[in-house]
Amino acid sequence: MKYEPQNFEKIKIGDVTEVTITSIEQDTIQKLMPQKMIDASTFPIDLDGIVLRVTTESGLVEFFNVPKDNILNPKSKLSRFFNQYGTYPQIDMKIKTIIGGEGFEKIVIA
Repeated sequence: MKYEPQNFEKIKIGDVTEVTITSIEQDTIQKLMPQKMIDASTFPIDLDGIVLRVTTESGLVEFFNVPKDNILNPKSKLSRFFNQYGTYPQIDMKIKTIIGGEGFEKIVIA
């Protein structure tokens, strides 16, 4: 890729974009989450806990905890995703992302 600043697309805080989920992986936190994220956590993490790692075409990587007992807390990120989109994450699914106040892309969920 050649450096051509005139071709850069400028985004702003609050911009919403529709993107496609390109991959979903399920495994333990220890296997899927980067060590620096685990180390930076301000709360205890069960390294054997199961998570989904969802990746979009824009490169966004989002983690969702999977409950061990199949009881989904209504305030969990996975439950809020279901409330927003009417289904759980699926490959090729169209979702919306937003540029948050800190300048990073995140999935729009209620």
